[in-house]
Order: sequence, then C-alpha cells, then structure tokens
Amino acid sequence: MMKSTIDATTQKAASIFQSFQADWTSCRGDYLLARQNIDTLTSLRFFAAAMIVIGHSAGFFEIPSGWAYEFPHYHGVSFFFVLSGFILTTVYPSLPDHRSRLTFLRARFARVWPLHAFAFLLMFLTIDWVRIYLTLPKGFFTALLNLSLLQAWVPITSYNMSFNSVSWSISVEFFFYVSFIWLIRLRDSRWYLLPIIGIIPALALAALARSMHAPRFSLDYQGITIDSLLYVNPAARLFEFTLGMATACLYSKYKSAQIGYRMGTLLELFGVGLFAASLSLNANFFENGFLSKLFPSSLCVWLERCGVSPLFAAIILIFAFQKGAVSLILRQASYVRAGEISYALYILHPVILSWVTKNVAAPSSVAYATYLGLALWVSYLSWRYIEGPARAWITKERARSVPGPDTPRLASEAYQPLSRLRALWYRNQRRI
Repeated sequence: MMKSTIDATTQKAASIFQSFQADWTSCRGDYLLARQNIDTLTSLRFFAAAMIVIGHSAGFFEIPSGWAYEFPHYHGVSFFFVLSGFILTTVYPSLPDHRSRLTFLRARFARVWPLHAFAFLLMFLTIDWVRIYLTLPKGFFTALLNLSLLQAWVPITSYNMSFNSVSWSISVEFFFYVSFIWLIRLRDSRWYLLPIIGIIPALALAALARSMHAPRFSLDYQGITIDSLLYVNPAARLFEFTLGMATACLYSKYKSAQIGYRMGTLLELFGVGLFAASLSLNANFFENGFLSKLFPSSLCVWLERCGVSPLFAAIILIFAFQKGAVSLILRQASYVRAGEISYALYILHPVILSWVTKNVAAPSSVAYATYLGLALWVSYLSWRYIEGPARAWITKERARSVPGPDTPRLASEAYQPLSRLRALWYRNQRRI
C-alpha cells in the first residue's frame, strides 16, 4: 500500500517536473527570441535620423536653402525603409495564422502611432496656424487622413505633407506592414522575387507621371506632382522594403558563415565607404547627370529618392554580421540608446524646429545648438515616457504570441518571462 502511494507520488512529481520543464523551455525560448537584437543596425538608425534632422535645417540658422539640394538627407528615409524590411523578415520569419497576423499589426501600430499622435498634439499646442487650419472643413478632413496614416495615398502636396510633414513616411511604413502579411509567404521559396514585385508599382507610377506631364513639387501647386507619385506614394517605395526583405533572406542563409575579425573589419570599412559614396549621389547627379539623358524625368526622380537603396541593403547585410571593429564601436550602449530614440527624433524634430525658429531670438549658432540639443532631449523623454509605455500598454496581452523587433528593450515592462516562471513555480507548488 505504502509502495503504491510512493509510486503514485513519484509519478505525480515527475509529471509536474516535466510540465515545469516544458514551461521553462517554452519561456526561455520565447525570451531568447524576444531578446534577439542586432545592435549595430539599431545604432545605424540614429545616423540615418541625424541626416534628416541636419538636412531639414537648410533655410534656417543662416544655412543656405540650396544646401538641402546638395546634401541628400532624404537618403535617410530610404535607409529606414530597407532596414524595416530586413528587421521584420528576420524577426517574423512567418505569420502562419490569423491570430499571429493580427498580433503583428497590433505590435506595428503600437510601434509607430503613439508618437505620431503625440507629435500632432505638440503641433496643435505650439503652432498657431495648426489650430486655425483645424477649424476649416478641409483642415479637419486632412487631420483625419493624417491621424489614420492614409495621407501618403493622396497625390496632392497639401494632403500628403500636411501638419507634421515627415509623417508621410509613417503612412508609407504602415502600408509596408500590411503588405508584409502576404509578402512574407515568399520568404522560404521565392524570396528573390520580392524586389521584382516591389519595383513594378514604381515603374507603373513613373509611366503614369510621364503620361500626365506632372510637374515637380511646389507648395503653390495644388494638383498631382511627380514627387507625390514617386517620392511619397507608398506603392512607389515598396521596392526598398522588399529589397530589405530579400536581404534578410540572404542573411538567414549565410549568417553562420565563418567571418574573422580582420575580414569583418575590412567588410565594415567597405560598408562605410558605400555610405560615403551614397552622399555623392544627390539630386544634381540624378537630374543633371548622364542619367537624365537615359531616362525620363519621372524615373530620374524615383532613382534620386530610391536608387541608392541597393547600397543600403549591402551596408545592412555587412553590419548585420557584427564581426568587425566598427561593430564593436556601434554596439556600445550609448550608440544603441541613440538608435533607440531615433524614431522619436525623426518624428518630433520638425515640431522642435518650428518652435525654435519662432521663439528663440539668438545668434544663428546658438539657435542651431538649441535646436539640436532640444530635439535630442525631447526625443529621449518621449521615447522613455511616451513611446515605450504606450507600446507596452497596447501590446501587453499579445506580446508573447509573436515577439517583435521592438520587444527587447521593453522586456522588463511588457514581457517578463521570469515573472511568468515564478508564477509557474508557485502553481506547481500548490499542486504538490
């Protein structure tokens, strides 16, 4: 009798241990997946954002407005689009069912929308014309488009560049998220088709712009422009995103390749050289160089804005391996933190720029330093107290289903496997 009781107790203890072990394995696997992060790429995001912040200074602080024509700051947006495709494909190798797709979209909405809405609120509070414009029927409709992330689909400048002008790219980015649900199905078998799928809409829009004889961007022109069709339109930018996805597929095939420190350093220095080369590919190169004689003006506009994306794909692939001396620098905590606040810096800097130019009466050098310092400070505070908490709150119940690229830095807040493990331990103790 006693022996059977002991055997039953032993069996029960063994089953509880197996259950606990399975929970621990699952928990640990989820945790490791959530913690995966390529720090070098996170750091590079800051440099892309800094390009745009500095480029938008043209015309202010005694910086000639023509300087923006020479300095291709808009390449930073192209880098973000390629990197987005790379990161999402690396972290979400599949979305097999309806629930995982909804969880993915929820996580991506939580990533971009809260700060977008906060930037809109800041503009409303600090800029007079925004409050006046919102009282008009057109202004109210434009605000609805902007807050619903649909403004980039309207090929008229007063709509797609409305309010916070850089938010058009967030509208484009959310289109990428929706497209990703279907595009990711090509990851394992036909990933090489992704860039081809992405470039077809761009070529079609270039042909449309040429047939319409659409003019270039102008604040005074209220019709359809080449820039609205080929720079702002989400379909025209799909190539960069799909190129990033294809680059991620290539990386997944060769990420275990044996690359030594010396070879890794040489490759990363080559990547730095590619970035330097991209800075020479400005508007003058595409619009007045030999390419303007080979291609119609509409296609040259697309090449000017998106044509350097293959260079960025190569840079991202090189630094994803994190094997060289440059990666050792970029993986330092200060650079990674700068990369983490890069989205806040990008989306908020136009608001800061508008406020500083209106309210800071100081020499241009002092005003410029104030602008940069304030942009960094407000971005950090927004990342810490708005972006992170809002993302954690929106995804708190869904984060465990499909861990995402933004989960790692919120692990202590929204994704707590150790707390889950403790709960499992106490539950099993009660069973005994």
